[in-house]
Amino acid sequence: MLNTCTRIAQIAMQLNPVELVTPTNAASEKKGFLKAYNAGFAVNPVFKYNKRVLRQASKLRKELESLKAEFEGLADKYPATCTDDPEKELAVKNIIRDRILDAIITCEMAEAILEGNDATLASLSAEKYGSPTCTMVGNAYEAAQDAGKKYGGVLDRETMKALKGMRFEAQEIMHYFERALELYGIKDWIVVMDDQATAIDVRDKNISGRPLVVIPSARKVDGAKLLELIGHEIECHLRSSENARCFWAETLTEEYQPLVPLLAKSDNEFVYEGYAKQNDVRVTGSDALPTPNYLIAMHQAFRGEAFVTAFEVVAGFEIQKGVSEKTAQSRAWTAAYRVFRGCSSTANDGTTPFAFQKDFAYFAGYRTVSENDHLDFSSMAMRDIAKLTEAGFELKPHYYHQWLCLDPWKLGIL
Repeated sequence: MLNTCTRIAQIAMQLNPVELVTPTNAASEKKGFLKAYNAGFAVNPVFKYNKRVLRQASKLRKELESLKAEFEGLADKYPATCTDDPEKELAVKNIIRDRILDAIITCEMAEAILEGNDATLASLSAEKYGSPTCTMVGNAYEAAQDAGKKYGGVLDRETMKALKGMRFEAQEIMHYFERALELYGIKDWIVVMDDQATAIDVRDKNISGRPLVVIPSARKVDGAKLLELIGHEIECHLRSSENARCFWAETLTEEYQPLVPLLAKSDNEFVYEGYAKQNDVRVTGSDALPTPNYLIAMHQAFRGEAFVTAFEVVAGFEIQKGVSEKTAQSRAWTAAYRVFRGCSSTANDGTTPFAFQKDFAYFAGYRTVSENDHLDFSSMAMRDIAKLTEAGFELKPHYYHQWLCLDPWKLGIL
């Protein structure tokens, strides 16, 4: 069992769906799309993907399926926990089964992208991330049309004014992320800058097999945004992953220990992103409220509309809010891009409408997640947490929330 679990973890921890669906030409396509659109030519972008990474992921599917069969053949012989409680044993082994199946789905996503099979990719995306309900979509359109009342975060106005007057480049963002990790006493994570990255991202899973925090090399932020990012990426995302790792390390028997990092992070990020967005709003106020744009673009894609249409609908709502045309178009591009990434044709002209469904978690999760959802362990899916608590496990965090994002003085920013 130790060998089987070791190999399962080695494979699964390389498989990050976001790395698979991220186009290699996103920046150039954005530039070309906006230039053409503003010249009167509405042309859907053509995304290209890293075929080497996709082939590598695709080839791992058969081995994972074989390892799944091995696991099932050995599961009854090797207890996963140190307890004699059958309910706890079953809960843990069912979560392991879910993770293996999730890894297989990621391999199948890679195959679908290589084949240009958008219908299959859309189906796999829904299976992995779930789908937004009609109520969620309706709430998104309502939020897009309602500017709402503006309000600030917890920090006083003078402090926020000072923070907003500061500027930090990627190298400095990296420094303060590392400072936050040091204050928490969290090791083993590496903060890196990446020319290909389009957003700051905590990657428990990635092709290197090591846990990373990735920062786009060109990213620049003010001091208020830096605090928000420290709260979002380090204190919510990364800290919850570390709490989950500690829980699994204490729970699993020796044969199952290699699975600790895999079990600590689910690809389903509903609680994960919802909790982080609530943290953002506490730091910077209403400006940090999750955008409804991803859900709106997703709804347009579900209707079979092309990238251009999704872009125009979102841009229209943004202009109604009073932002500049340039800002509206940039936000609309981001929304449409995140929904259409992974597909072979952004014209969405297949028999089955395409949408990559990961990002509805930001808006819907923010509105749904509560303090009762074991937020210190938000890296695990709600279904995982439910299985564990119903089986009688007690989830106690190893790393409590220090709220460094509300203490720029302790971080050395002020």
